[in-house]
Amino acid sequence: MLNASVAASFEQHRPYDIRRVEKLGVHFSSNDPVFTSVRHLQVSFYNKRGEDLASPQIFSAECKPEPDALDLAAYFQRGREIYLAVASRLRPVLAARTLLLAKDPIAENGIVWNLPGCYLPNGWQESGLDDLLVQDIVKNRLGLQARGASFNLGGPYFPSVGSSIEACFPRAIDVAPPDFHTKELFGSEFHGHSRLSFLSLQQVISGFLQGSIRDTRMVLAAFRLAARHGIELKVPFKLLSRGLGTPPLEDPAQLHSDLVERIEVAEAAAPQNSFIKLRSLQVQNLSRDNRVLDQYHADTVTRPGIDSVDIGCYSWHQGRIYLPLRKGVRPTLAFRTLMGLAPEISPLDPGGVAESLEGEGSIEEIAARAAQGVREELGLEPLSCPYYLGASYPSPGTNPERAYSFLVEVDPSLRSEASCALDERGGWAYAPIEDVIKQGEDGAITDLRYLVNAYIIQAAMRG
Repeated sequence: MLNASVAASFEQHRPYDIRRVEKLGVHFSSNDPVFTSVRHLQVSFYNKRGEDLASPQIFSAECKPEPDALDLAAYFQRGREIYLAVASRLRPVLAARTLLLAKDPIAENGIVWNLPGCYLPNGWQESGLDDLLVQDIVKNRLGLQARGASFNLGGPYFPSVGSSIEACFPRAIDVAPPDFHTKELFGSEFHGHSRLSFLSLQQVISGFLQGSIRDTRMVLAAFRLAARHGIELKVPFKLLSRGLGTPPLEDPAQLHSDLVERIEVAEAAAPQNSFIKLRSLQVQNLSRDNRVLDQYHADTVTRPGIDSVDIGCYSWHQGRIYLPLRKGVRPTLAFRTLMGLAPEISPLDPGGVAESLEGEGSIEEIAARAAQGVREELGLEPLSCPYYLGASYPSPGTNPERAYSFLVEVDPSLRSEASCALDERGGWAYAPIEDVIKQGEDGAITDLRYLVNAYIIQAAMRG
């Protein structure tokens, strides 16, 4: 999926470097995890009458010393086309999927194309995002030359709110097209372990739908950059209006009683069987001829099922598309308040429908789980079999989770009697798709995967 002309001009001055890592070797280590910890919350749920909905429950979350990340969209423009810098990154936790899963539908070697970025130092909220940090990434990690200052690329987002407190802050910066005759422009780390290339924004979206791009955050960056420059990205299918006469419901209480209106949290001791566990990995960077170039330890998070499925639900009414906007009950976000992290997000955070997988090993089985998730979380019957979009990694630094994305149309009049878990009873309402995307730009909606699905649905409306 690399643009042939740009990639060729980029690589022709990059002969094969024997230091370049071609694959990763991983196995479990007896060492203690050093970078990541798991913290626990006791959570109480209340309805609008202030009544307890159940006994307090324990929720767990992955926490890092520096939990938040900067995602950088470095790009240049030629004519009407915009090219996005993408870096090959070493992701030991993805190579470790072979150790964690009995069967994996998609094989991984641990090296994937990602947006460049970095973890943000503690205390950055008080001083703001320093543009010097962005400039350092551009020069020393990418070997490129910035043209001007960076800017916010929409609002922040949470890649994995079920088990992580990580927030991502997207920035963008215009860079000079690569000129590899000028060797002085190469950064100090440029000839190290990573490779860099450029994809057009359309190639990013097409690559995601075809399976070669598996970075969720890169997909959102491509859509946001395209919208900023007035570029309409395409998807290879079109959503046909069924002309449903049922208006979108505005009162979620019509579907569920005893909705969660408030939660109270307190830090708790580790339960006997924590939902989230940590393992240490021994990692080897291997060359093309299997020589060990480097070895080190890495942390990985494990949990039952590991993977998840995200369902982009939509409904037509009077020629417009509406998306169910669910008030997700996300106790793990309460850790951010306890740790003094900004932005301070309510644990009743708006977002989409998502389910943890429980051993489903094929796309057909995952599609069936997606349909059941719609029944349980929205209380509606899907109008058709969920349509598979692709799979991606929301946060592969320490989390091996792969998120499978589907689309499905729903009719507010087709009710389901399926029951839902307590933390799925936050209520929901419909919003026009344009409002959803605008609220994501403004930072009011922070569910990364819900926003990506919204952009894909919008592109599919255009056909």
